[in-house]
Amino acid sequence: MPPEYPLISVILPVYNAERYVREAVESILRQTYQTLELIALIAVDDDSTDSSFEILEELAAADDRLRLFTRPSKACTQALNLGIDLARGDWIARMDADDIAFPQRFEEQLRYLQNHESVVAVGSSVILIDGDGDEIGEQLVNGNPQEIADSILLGMGGLMHPTVMMRTEALKQVGGYREKFQGAEDQDLWLRLNEIGEVTNIPDPLLYYRVHQANFSFQNHERCLDQLRAAIEDAYRRRGIAGPVRLGRIPPPTSAWERRLAWAWSAINTSRRRTALKYAIEMIRERPACRNGWVVACHAIGGKHAEWLHRLLTNRYTMRGPK
Repeated sequence: MPPEYPLISVILPVYNAERYVREAVESILRQTYQTLELIALIAVDDDSTDSSFEILEELAAADDRLRLFTRPSKACTQALNLGIDLARGDWIARMDADDIAFPQRFEEQLRYLQNHESVVAVGSSVILIDGDGDEIGEQLVNGNPQEIADSILLGMGGLMHPTVMMRTEALKQVGGYREKFQGAEDQDLWLRLNEIGEVTNIPDPLLYYRVHQANFSFQNHERCLDQLRAAIEDAYRRRGIAGPVRLGRIPPPTSAWERRLAWAWSAINTSRRRTALKYAIEMIRERPACRNGWVVACHAIGGKHAEWLHRLLTNRYTMRGPK
């Protein structure tokens, strides 16, 4: 029989995260479920320039559940596998150094895994926040294990990596993360875990997931797609599936302007009008002649009267949604 309060090991890679790491760590240490260890893996090299290490040292001095380990800034998969090797718990949870866990996250995920013995990994939906911590919207995930299994075999995700809690035994059984699929290492892991058990989600949000303006280059996008395709090909071979790999429609990377516009509309559609107005002002300052920023501003200020407000300002706009 498992102990009444089993240990959860939380793996947190950290690299130049001084702006966010304190809030991330405190959200873990203040969980409603307190039997945990936090393994912070701090990248230390010539490119590490901020005070993340000093912040973590301060937090570790106040709470011995926080264990600090330095590492060279190499592949993320190497850091994650080091965390697995260091973990002492029967359960391993993931999080990134710029995200924030809901207080009840680990309690709810542990209860779910204990009540569903066939499940080897469980994630959750998230609330999206930006670099300032302002809410943008929600990203809801599927909670049907069969539909998730179909989705990951098409390269369409299924689990959001920083939300996941896994059974340590299952994670070690499949060999952890594989460096040769760096860039798609999480999708490769879900495919292999799904071969020994179910992977699923709790539909409720349990994490604030931070999105940034940093743009992914086309080259990185193509490399990640190649790695994803290779991981699925490998899964096809293991499962004896014939035929070429079928990938679902994966959107290309977007520009900073396109992301800002998408976040603004997400905020409007989820009644987060203050956030939308912030992005509207940024867009108007950057491109005052572009109508998108003005349309967003009308929706952020006018709410249900947005169409009337915009017509008043331009005398020509009929609301048809963002363009």
